[in-house]
Amino acid sequence: FKKEIEIKVKKLGISNSVYFAGVRGDIEKLYSAMDIMLMPSLFVRTTFCCYRSSMLRA
Repeated sequence: FKKEIEIKVKKLGISNSVYFAGVRGDIEKLYSAMDIMLMPSLFVRTTFCCYRSSMLRA
């Protein structure tokens, strides 16, 4: 699935605006630099993740 998204980003010409961070343990450090966070997952508690990221944007 990741490869499909990377191909789509390239076709749209937005490669310079998109960064695929991968699995990280320090994601909180990156929140302030993000305009959008995409986290497709079947297992992660997305609601908690979104709440936590919004709190760090203050």
